[in-house]
Amino acid sequence: MRNQLRRSALAVAVAVAGPIAVATAEVIIDANFDQPGAKLTDAPSPVGKVSCWTGPEGKVLGQATLAANGDGQAMTLSNNAHPASIAPVIEIDWRETSAANTSEPLTIAYSFMVPVDGEYLSTHFFGDGWDNAAVVLIFENGKIQLQYGERAARLDVGNYAVNKWVDVRVTLDGERKAATLYLDGKKAANAVPWQTNAKPVAHVSVIANQRPVSRDGVEMLRIDNVRVETGAVATTRPSDS
Repeated sequence: MRNQLRRSALAVAVAVAGPIAVATAEVIIDANFDQPGAKLTDAPSPVGKVSCWTGPEGKVLGQATLAANGDGQAMTLSNNAHPASIAPVIEIDWRETSAANTSEPLTIAYSFMVPVDGEYLSTHFFGDGWDNAAVVLIFENGKIQLQYGERAARLDVGNYAVNKWVDVRVTLDGERKAATLYLDGKKAANAVPWQTNAKPVAHVSVIANQRPVSRDGVEMLRIDNVRVETGAVATTRPSDS
């Protein structure tokens, strides 16, 4: 549902600001969980998926469900870990597709919500882990940071509020090894370098909570409107700043 509102707003902005230069793009994942009978591994495009890792065999760390979100649904993830040294993960995954090793620009977008008060840490790895991801987006105790570059530098890029959606969009340039971040449609980081050991990105891991406290099944995050596409989507947008 939120996707429709954003697209309508963009259409109005285009009418005012003029045409946007758009290159050919291939949609890999487009999932908003609003379709009748939607499942947690559904994605209208068959080449990628959104799924949940709930723990190693024999150990359940959390549970993913679909919850009401306005006129539609969103994915929600709870955390049962005791202690929460590891946590359940939502995987936005296209590792088994032709786009897995592309050097073309990749755009990954989703809406994210922190639905719980108190000490909090959610990490979003664009690639494999702290050292090998291209960049890491960090939601921690009300602040949003981006980890990037040769020395895993951290950039303060914004703040979040409990129970309020944040629209995340990251464009990854595989040739230049650079990342640009937008939060709620506004540019928050421009062409920052990837981390030194990063490889072409083919999945994003969104971790529910990594604080070393017991969570007792509390809902730790919500995610919606997941979209991944290859190719430069737009060279300019009216909302960019």
